[in-house]
Amino acid sequence: TGFIAEHFPKGFSASALAHDDPAMLRVLAVAAHARFGDDVIGATARGYLAGRGIQAETIERFEIGCAPAEWDGLIKALSKQGFAQNDMAAAGLTIAREHAAGAYDRFRSRVMFPITDLRKRVVGFGGRILGEGTPKYLNSPDTPLFKKGQTLYALDLAREAVARLKTAIVVEGYFDVVALHQAGLTHT
Repeated sequence: TGFIAEHFPKGFSASALAHDDPAMLRVLAVAAHARFGDDVIGATARGYLAGRGIQAETIERFEIGCAPAEWDGLIKALSKQGFAQNDMAAAGLTIAREHAAGAYDRFRSRVMFPITDLRKRVVGFGGRILGEGTPKYLNSPDTPLFKKGQTLYALDLAREAVARLKTAIVVEGYFDVVALHQAGLTHT
């Protein structure tokens, strides 16, 4: 919560911001990212990543974390910070229950890859299931901040190398990008 509190002015009220305000959606994305990257919660993801050969420095560089298996862990954490559930839904972080009131966390029990824009602002997430389950990979839905077909994962990290080398390597998956960067191919 210290990370989250540092990013708000004194007296900040989440409910004062409009439901469709892009600034609010960014704040939610940053808040969610802070939760997914938490040291305690992220331990499971780091163990999984180490098993896949991903080094600690790479995990830190890509700010990879973990969404816990809880159905409402993120909802509770963000609610304590003053965020409304409709804002969480608009940011693509929750899903409305079909046959009951309320919502649940979209990302549960997953290695989380924050998706950033070229200004290094978190605009969405990709998550890979820890263990068995479907879908294997889950992305944020399209939101005012995130358009799946218009955002390349880690382009913000590759931009300088792409400009210097005048070439880019485009691959399909999050792990492909991370592994190639780790191997020194930072124009991926």
